[in-house]
Amino acid sequence: MDQLTREINDLQNEKDGLTGKIVNLDSYLMEHTLFIGHEKEYLRTQRSIMMSYVQMLDLRINELKQYQKKHN
Repeated sequence: MDQLTREINDLQNEKDGLTGKIVNLDSYLMEHTLFIGHEKEYLRTQRSIMMSYVQMLDLRINELKQYQKKHN
């Protein structure tokens, strides 16, 4: 496996792990009704940031895959 493929796999694994955390956070937000202070707002903000990070990982993965196709 070449370095580019390893990098793509590492990014995909990172994305998959983060996506799982987002799913868990979504479940937590739906199942819990008692939040202290601004906790629910902070969790929603955290989720939004995590989604932005997943989108950035997608962009990186897709660009690397396109480069790989052109150069193999």
